Amino acid sequence: MLWRNTNTKIKQKFLKDFQKCIQTSSNILNKLPRDIYQCQFKEYVRDSTYLELERMQQMFIANEYDLNKDDTCSYNCKFPKKSLVSNYRNDDTQCEEILDCKILSSKLEVCALHHQPRRLEWFQDRGVVYGSNNISVCSGEKKKLLTSSWWLHSCDNCICTCKGKKSPKDNNLVTTTISFRDQTSDTKNNMVVVGIKFVHQNNMIHVQIKEGKILPRGKI
Repeated sequence: MLWRNTNTKIKQKFLKDFQKCIQTSSNILNKLPRDIYQCQFKEYVRDSTYLELERMQQMFIANEYDLNKDDTCSYNCKFPKKSLVSNYRNDDTQCEEILDCKILSSKLEVCALHHQPRRLEWFQDRGVVYGSNNISVCSGEKKKLLTSSWWLHSCDNCICTCKGKKSPKDNNLVTTTISFRDQTSDTKNNMVVVGIKFVHQNNMIHVQIKEGKILPRGKI
């Protein structure tokens, strides 16, 4: 009988202490600041302070004759969908689909970039410069694009959107996917998430977490 009374008192004390602990924790958590601080970088560096969905959808310039299966230049860049070439390869990237083609002038000057995430640094059309305003500087190949003739039609320069297609030959130039795979801390060893960043690997952007161990009195 005495043993039972002692056991009951121990249980009651444990429950009382446990409830007090929960209440104390709740009061402390309610007082913690919930402010979100902006972590703006003084300088933005590609692949270091930011990542891009590279060549997911990107503009490119090509001759009208090269973009259609009909071997004609009569469309003025307004191609019927059935006439567009499939798997057209522009520069380093294969296009899974070509969208929104528009006609440009007969004389273009472009700065083409090779084996880089961007295809063009700038181009000049009808005296208007798109991209970098300093056309005297070109990090790639500067060239002039002229229209050609095909029977009674001129083969125009077209600017289109390329929907990038991932391929082993693209050398990781095409990034079209973000991984949302669960990232959890090692709770069994009292680890919590203290940081998060995005990393680029295998044509995909992944979420990566940083862990810290919870120490006595809430320290990490």
